[in-house]
Amino acid sequence: MNIRIPTIIEFDNRKEDKPHNHPIRYRESERLNDTLKYITSDGIHREKELDNHSSTIDLSNLDIRHFDTSQLASNQSLRKLRLNGNNIERLDITPLITCKKLGTLILDGETDAETILSYETMNDIAKEVLLDAVETYDALTFLPSLNSIRASYEYVRNDEPDWKVIHLFQNALRVIDCGWMGMLDIGMKESKLILKQLLDSGNSPEIKDRLISLLVDKINHNHPTIDLDIQMMKHYGDLVMLIDDVVEQRTAEMKNQYVPVMTFPIDKASILLLESVGESVDTHYADLRMLWLTSYGFEVLESLSMGTTCEMREFSKINEALSSLGFEIKTNLDSRVYPIIGWRNRKVLEGQGIESPEPEIKLPKQLSSEMVEYIWQLAEFRSNASMTLVAATSDEPIRIDLSKLE
Repeated sequence: MNIRIPTIIEFDNRKEDKPHNHPIRYRESERLNDTLKYITSDGIHREKELDNHSSTIDLSNLDIRHFDTSQLASNQSLRKLRLNGNNIERLDITPLITCKKLGTLILDGETDAETILSYETMNDIAKEVLLDAVETYDALTFLPSLNSIRASYEYVRNDEPDWKVIHLFQNALRVIDCGWMGMLDIGMKESKLILKQLLDSGNSPEIKDRLISLLVDKINHNHPTIDLDIQMMKHYGDLVMLIDDVVEQRTAEMKNQYVPVMTFPIDKASILLLESVGESVDTHYADLRMLWLTSYGFEVLESLSMGTTCEMREFSKINEALSSLGFEIKTNLDSRVYPIIGWRNRKVLEGQGIESPEPEIKLPKQLSSEMVEYIWQLAEFRSNASMTLVAATSDEPIRIDLSKLE
């Protein structure tokens, strides 16, 4: 029998409000909803009547699986929100920043309250009740509506790295049923322009026509079509004529593709010690970053829930999957040793003043640097294994939990 212990986050409302550097502005019609919509564990869409003047909103014990908190954005009456007793795994709480009187938030312990924003940004703009509730910063999960994307956009645009703007843009494509276009790399200027149009005016046939035109241009110039759904192209008129071009480009990018193999310096005594407590460390790791930037590589690595690095014993599964598609990927053993394994690990620890060599890789010329980093960040976020860092000092190997460093 599973017993949920609710997590109660409270703070003193008498404290002075923190200034919001980039306030979110909602249209009047979007500020308050007469009903709150949610999805239950069995996929049924339900609604609950909302008293806009009530200081407490009780959504507990409704078997909620998915809930969009942007429905409560700018609710200036809300002081207490109950979401416990449900089956919510992940909850984006960014939209609640604008609920200035919110002082109590009750969640299940199993609910991962998250935000795409960094800790630094949230610390500047959020009250204690939200800051204390956040389990995951820099979250790259799906936001269910344009309103939920709007809640993060101004902060991301002004205070966060550009790859997060790419995530919001890609997220918006899914919301308007254009997710089949995959990683549509159209540059930061165009991405921001279309995203702003969607957030200001909503979806329109003109925007979809513009997106299709941009997709056609990318295909005609042999740009990568990562995660583009070929089957969906058949439903969009002249796009069906470009399917052969997409397949040809995807096959071409696999030619001469290789995977760098890194050596991790760990002695046999340490390996035996780890094995004695049920853990094991491989001495060789594959750098998967270049594979992630190919269409077939992306498909295989995503299906296997890989990060940007894996042990060589795991790489055999990747090799087998690619071989079934007709591709044999060569491995290239790097002569250097790497005390820190993994691109994200090196990136995080670089901020801690810890340096490590970086394997040499070749990047596709047609992919923007923002899209490259976004794909890698997305891979690491989706991979549970990426939260554990394997590193070695000059004296002995150590393991560090990255979640405690960020």
